Amino acid sequence: MSSKYKLTLMVEQLTDLNKLLTAQETYTDIQFAHDLIPEEQTENIKRRLMSYHNSCGCGAGNLFAVFVMIFVTPALISLYKLDYLPLWQVVTLGFIVMIASAGIGKFVGLWRARTALKLEINKLLPR
Repeated sequence: MSSKYKLTLMVEQLTDLNKLLTAQETYTDIQFAHDLIPEEQTENIKRRLMSYHNSCGCGAGNLFAVFVMIFVTPALISLYKLDYLPLWQVVTLGFIVMIASAGIGKFVGLWRARTALKLEINKLLPR
């Protein structure tokens, strides 16, 4: 989505927040109807909801990739040093494991943000 397009979610009822979970678009702002939530909490709630809604999972992907570099790379090097695998297989395996771990980390980050968004919305909804 280009930065020139701004999409605001207008929340007339708290159940309108569920649009954050089903939207194909990425909202850039949330506007609550007057007196829907206490005014002193509005900015904090908006910030948390938008943070989870706009999360891309890259932080978790990076974390998983760094984990692999720190803990798996030495194991791969030892496989080469102990003559279990030729160098080209070690490099190929290392590349595959690094890409897979970054992808898994991204998926985990997206899942965590989505789950946190659902929990935040459920906390706001009347029981």
